[in-house]
Amino acid sequence: MQQRYGVEVTPELVEKDDNKWHSGIRLHYYATVGRPYLKQRDQRAVSAFLKDGGAWIPSINRASLGTAIAVLDLLGIQDLLVEGETFTSHDPKLIAMFKRAQQDWWAIKATLNITIGQKDTPISFAQRLLGKLGLKLTHDRRVGGVGAQIHCYRFEAIDDGREEVFAKWLERDEAQTQQIVTDSKYIDKAA
Repeated sequence: MQQRYGVEVTPELVEKDDNKWHSGIRLHYYATVGRPYLKQRDQRAVSAFLKDGGAWIPSINRASLGTAIAVLDLLGIQDLLVEGETFTSHDPKLIAMFKRAQQDWWAIKATLNITIGQKDTPISFAQRLLGKLGLKLTHDRRVGGVGAQIHCYRFEAIDDGREEVFAKWLERDEAQTQQIVTDSKYIDKAA
């Protein structure tokens, strides 16, 4: 677990890991600050499969994050990740995101394993999308009179230790990139 996260292993970290925290923060990392290292990461994942004598395409797709990140980008996940931003089901960004998801429901299901149901709303879809990153919108307030109330939700970054993990992952990815550059220079000189 120390190698997986790069931070001290605590009972809280073990509990989070048991609750599948890693997959959410990994997707969040590569969708945001780790984006420059996504291609390199996916190349390593595919190479590991090929080194073992071949791979089954669904296994490669599951190991690669690039497609999932591309779908998140297509849907506009970055619009949801604005600290303090408030959303309602009438928000034009959410409505556009939801309509796009309804049009491309098969890609959403195939890459993110999110099903879009008849009773879904733009807010419920946004919640499930953020849930893939281990994040959520919090209920902020209600506006309007009785019978016409609109629920407002706010995005707030959570302090669950992911920033510390992200910093360690950035160090790791930068070191790996430097090693690749160094190895490449060595190979070029030897040739």
